[in-house]
Amino acid sequence: MKKMPMIPNYKEKMKTVAPDSLIVLSSYSPDEVEKNPYKPTNLMDKTARGSTGFKPTGGFWYSTPNDYSWSEWKVNEDMGDPSQYYLYEIANPYLETVKLKTVEDIAEFTKRFGYVKEKFTMRERKLVPKKSKRTFKLKVLNEPRMVTEMIEVEYHEFLIDWNEVAKVYGNILLMGSKMPHHVDFKYRGMTKEGKISEINGFTPFQTTWDVDGGVIIQPFTPKLIQVLHTPELKKWQKVLKS
Repeated sequence: MKKMPMIPNYKEKMKTVAPDSLIVLSSYSPDEVEKNPYKPTNLMDKTARGSTGFKPTGGFWYSTPNDYSWSEWKVNEDMGDPSQYYLYEIANPYLETVKLKTVEDIAEFTKRFGYVKEKFTMRERKLVPKKSKRTFKLKVLNEPRMVTEMIEVEYHEFLIDWNEVAKVYGNILLMGSKMPHHVDFKYRGMTKEGKISEINGFTPFQTTWDVDGGVIIQPFTPKLIQVLHTPELKKWQKVLKS
């Protein structure tokens, strides 16, 4: 475990933060963020960094108070020293919010806003009933018995249409970055043969969110409450500023 470069007096500063505020760790200064209202364009931009359908592209990301996940992630993934970023508190815009905390939450959210990325079948061993004739005291009995057979099982992989989500929710709070890689569920859908049937669905979108936290995907104007940390300018930055 790497020793985490600490933002000076981080825990003490967090005690001054309102419990429902949003915490932003960013290379953008609070002034830049406050002067430029957030306006999402295309949350499913295929040209943006990352895979479409996993995360909303161009969202306004934040963490919750007393959560150190972003700082720890930056250090452990060699993404830089957190103390070289701005840290500030902004007011909660109180947009319609969905909280995804459990496997059941992820499954229901996916069934509502997901789209099928890929359909495929896998051969699996299943116990299936099979009728057999057995003679018992001169009587022929037709009794089902369970036998193991290799059968084809259809699976559908789902990702999320974030543009559709934004029509209903403005704020997504995901507390499931440590969930299983696949969240499985059953749903009634169209098979490859064009039949309506109960199908095995699954989604991996939640595991691409590196840490627990939230993202805003509807327009809002950030309102600064307080600056918690300003990075110290490096020598070359001081020269440019002078």
